[in-house]
Amino acid sequence: MKRMIASAWVLAVILCATPVSAQTFSGTLETRMGGYWGETALAPLTQEVTGGVDGKVGSADAPSAQYLASVSLEYDPATNEIRIKPEEAWVKIFAGSFDFSLGNQIVAWSISDAVYPCDVVNPWDNSIPVDRAKMPSPLARVVLNGSFFSIDLVAQPYWVHGLLPESPWETPSQIALDPLTHEVASDKTPDFSWDNVGFGGHAKVSLELLQGLDIGLTYFRGVSSTPTGVVLSYTGPYPTGYYYTFDRSTLLGADLTLATGGDLLLKTEWGYTTLGDTDLFNPEAGKASAEGVSGFEYTIGTAQIEGEYVLDWTNGTSEGTYQHRVFGIFTWNIDDRSEIKLAGSYDFTGSGGTMLSAEGSYTIADGLQLACDMYAFFGDTTTIYGAYSKDDLARVTLTYSF
Repeated sequence: MKRMIASAWVLAVILCATPVSAQTFSGTLETRMGGYWGETALAPLTQEVTGGVDGKVGSADAPSAQYLASVSLEYDPATNEIRIKPEEAWVKIFAGSFDFSLGNQIVAWSISDAVYPCDVVNPWDNSIPVDRAKMPSPLARVVLNGSFFSIDLVAQPYWVHGLLPESPWETPSQIALDPLTHEVASDKTPDFSWDNVGFGGHAKVSLELLQGLDIGLTYFRGVSSTPTGVVLSYTGPYPTGYYYTFDRSTLLGADLTLATGGDLLLKTEWGYTTLGDTDLFNPEAGKASAEGVSGFEYTIGTAQIEGEYVLDWTNGTSEGTYQHRVFGIFTWNIDDRSEIKLAGSYDFTGSGGTMLSAEGSYTIADGLQLACDMYAFFGDTTTIYGAYSKDDLARVTLTYSF
């Protein structure tokens, strides 16, 4: 509801803005078919219609402001449920080296392609964790663009709940809760108060080393958009229900990108997170975690090869635990209409788990695109991918854009 109110407020500002030029109305109509191999037959998946308006205020070549507002209508054939989902809705003002924006926005600070250690400002739609997406949230944002640096500052007045995995993608801890009643009204969701305002920023410096070196630092303090704990309710000696708790979180991050020349790009990004008011550098057990990604991108003509190594660390009750994963991604833009993408990942936990993914898209005509994607999982059920071994997914999507 808070996101709907924020979006409506921004849209009202947009409609009152004058003079307006470069007015554009746009949208997409998307239909999907697919299913989980061995679990359910191929069936219609969630259908979606998105529409919006965007444009500029003042001169089209040198506008004083820019705006965008969009909303989606989702239909779930399995439940016959229709949902209205606010998308991006913001106003941006250009004032010399400064950009000011207000509204439902998406902030992208991570430089990685497989996992995103420093993208914590927006909540995530984890319905399908291997294909998750950022959810717009109400933000006030100011960006300073210097000659060799940039500073991006945000304030998040409203807390927005992220989406947990759907039933085929539930974690073992979620599956264990399924027999119990989720006491939603008891969830410790943050209220709208000064104490729960999220804030932070990302600073980047660009240096002339080889073909270019970018160094970034990130800080953000807010409230986790996904549950950080579970509390069981009891009637007698046995639990009968549960509710979620949400905690303050603090992120410290750093990233580095080096263009070496010869179409080779080296990247590394690290994020360290603590929960609650625990000591940042001497945290309580279970209150700190870190994620690091190091990798490369190599371009060959219209194809690109990417490789990334991911290290996850969590401070447990007695000692830290580590998880290691590797990703490989191959993308080929065959021509102006066709693209294929192949990806694979291996999780070194236990005896290992593997994910294989293939995507392809073809532009049938201007504004009309057909896409196919699939995900297959193998390995030890204690790994993140082996746990999905019965949830291999295939989808066909037809999208019309106007």
